[in-house]
Amino acid sequence: MIKLHDGEPLSVLPVYFKEDPDAIAFSYAIKQGMTKLLTFSAMSELYANIDNLPNEILDLIAIELKSQYYNDAMDIIIKRKIIKSSLAWYAKGGTISAVNEMIQTVFGDGQVIEWPDFNGEPGTFYIETSAEITPEAIKLFSEIIDKVKNKSSKFISLQVQRDLTQDTRLASHVRRVPHYKIYNSEL
Repeated sequence: MIKLHDGEPLSVLPVYFKEDPDAIAFSYAIKQGMTKLLTFSAMSELYANIDNLPNEILDLIAIELKSQYYNDAMDIIIKRKIIKSSLAWYAKGGTISAVNEMIQTVFGDGQVIEWPDFNGEPGTFYIETSAEITPEAIKLFSEIIDKVKNKSSKFISLQVQRDLTQDTRLASHVRRVPHYKIYNSEL
């Protein structure tokens, strides 16, 4: 059996054509083209297989793509999402939709609130999220937001929303205590 990488049209032609110089040259040209095609297709497997690549390879791909919001300390699931979205983010960098996508990818929840929506100064915005925020995440977020926002826009705050629920219980107890009045007749 002939392997795909080793095969060429000459190997399946009749004996008569195997000695023809034109057939040999044609077969050689086809084999060289197929070798290049197979080499390029093997390289494309790297980008098509991002969900199965280890951390070290993801870090290298992020460097190659110059992924804007990438940090090698991030969780591997977030790293994969950032790498997959890098090229699309370059196309719409500096827009509100890019900031919103970054928030969804890195924190999983949140949105941009622009200045007209809260009567702020023109060009300002804040971000509202209900994600769990650690001091490290705030530092990372600050670095990332400077990269993704429009340079003329001003980020003013990160507001963390929390839903606090508490069970309210009411208890009541009625107790009847007899009350006796004692009179002293000598008085």
